[in-house]
Amino acid sequence: MAGRKVPDHRAKARGRFPRYERRGEARLPAVLATLAAILLYLVLPGRLLFVPRFVLPGPELLLLVSLVAVNPRRMTRQNRFSRIVSLTLVALIGVSNLVSLGLLVHAMVTSKAQ
Repeated sequence: MAGRKVPDHRAKARGRFPRYERRGEARLPAVLATLAAILLYLVLPGRLLFVPRFVLPGPELLLLVSLVAVNPRRMTRQNRFSRIVSLTLVALIGVSNLVSLGLLVHAMVTSKAQ
């Protein structure tokens, strides 16, 4: 059993479907989800914002544009720049959502919600 070779299914798949391996992840769903998060932040009531309205969406849009510029149609390659930018964008959106949620819960608990 030790001398038995196991066929490499990946090599066979690449031989049969060479373009399938290189297609990459579609960019459009991630871009639409990010734009939805930015737009939802823009329409939040003022009492749920912790910074002025356009302070967070501006950098988020710049990060999104730079990510799309690296791989416009499909996510076919990833380098250090795109990884850092994408993690920064996710962290920025996540932190802003968490802080806004905290402000909403605080307003509800203290009966300031209208």
